[in-house]
Amino acid sequence: MESDQLDFGPTDFSPGKRPGFGVVDIYARHAIPKPAPEWKEIVLFGKVQNLLNRDYEERKGYPAPGITFLLGAEVSI
Repeated sequence: MESDQLDFGPTDFSPGKRPGFGVVDIYARHAIPKPAPEWKEIVLFGKVQNLLNRDYEERKGYPAPGITFLLGAEVSI
């Protein structure tokens, strides 16, 4: 969560107020121990950023992306 802040435009450097914003992100991780003799562990993970798909700017003139999904896996050998 971030409150209102003074900021400058990206091209003309005009001063202005950027409204505050709040975003919701979630993250999950699941480890599978010793799935195969040659592996120590497999970790599956997922992340959702900007879950509520809010429009906001971290810097004036640069909008943040909408809802974003990330999925991945890590293998320890």
